[in-house]
Amino acid sequence: MATKTYVNNGAWREVTTLKVNNGAWRTVSNAWVKNGGAWRLIYVNAFVYTETLAGHTANYNLRTKMTAAGWNGSDDVDATLTVPAPRYIYAPSTGTSAFTTAPALPAGSTVLVNLHGRIRGRAGVGGKGGPGNTPTPNSWPGSVGSSGGPAMNIGSPITIDFHGTGSVNGGGGGGGGGGGGYARVTWQVKPSTTAVTYYSKAGGSGGSGGGGYVNTPGGTGGAAPGGRVGDTGNTGTKNPGAIEPAPAYDYGSGPATYRTRCRGGYGGAGGAAGSSGSIGGASLTPMPYMTSPTKPVPTTYATDPANGRPGGSAGPKNYPSPYVTIIS
Repeated sequence: MATKTYVNNGAWREVTTLKVNNGAWRTVSNAWVKNGGAWRLIYVNAFVYTETLAGHTANYNLRTKMTAAGWNGSDDVDATLTVPAPRYIYAPSTGTSAFTTAPALPAGSTVLVNLHGRIRGRAGVGGKGGPGNTPTPNSWPGSVGSSGGPAMNIGSPITIDFHGTGSVNGGGGGGGGGGGGYARVTWQVKPSTTAVTYYSKAGGSGGSGGGGYVNTPGGTGGAAPGGRVGDTGNTGTKNPGAIEPAPAYDYGSGPATYRTRCRGGYGGAGGAAGSSGSIGGASLTPMPYMTSPTKPVPTTYATDPANGRPGGSAGPKNYPSPYVTIIS
């Protein structure tokens, strides 16, 4: 922290600006005295800024805060920010950092963050579930979960004191979407020689949203286009909810007693703050079944399940770094 100097002219007062006259008045940057044979720094010309957060705060920018308080942008700064528990500094978008000091502060600056609460990047969105579609191989995997956002953007040295309770994490990655399913079965119904084809389609579940100060919702599952609509899938739950399954959907193009069955893949779980999302599940292998005592004979049986997609990566917390000194 910057050293403070006081003078007494009837009462003790802090020196805010120290000047000397060597033909003209000049502002002193640093002042030293020799005490006991050792030089001791007694004065640093710095802008002093102190703040304690009263509530949750989005996109905290230290430079912006100090400028609003009168900093000229060039003097060294002596800044102390306190984030009490359970307060958060967070980002409303994965494209921005929750806490920012960049670009670099003047070289003689000191910044201390007393972090009793948390700094959190924005959570990633869960991927969409794949649709149960017309038979085109591998055309209905789920969508990839999106990555979480960064926690900090630090442009010059700071010290963070966690006081045993604080934490910094990037946003959790969104879960991957589950794969959509498709099945085709051709039946020959004895004693008839006529072959009838039945289809089953099912969309996968959307992945869960990742963890962070503000969780983001999972993506909606995909739907099969055209006349036969498969399962649209369930919206993924917010972290830390369990993975959402896609229910089985049945569709028959012929008599209702003969059908195929298909199930969409599970949506992946969203990652907790600082963790990646989980991969979505593949659509399950469809199985033919019947609802009548008349036993048809399957002559052709084809399945094309699709894989789920990976979850998003966690956002960076951006330390360890040469700029950040940690006090646990």
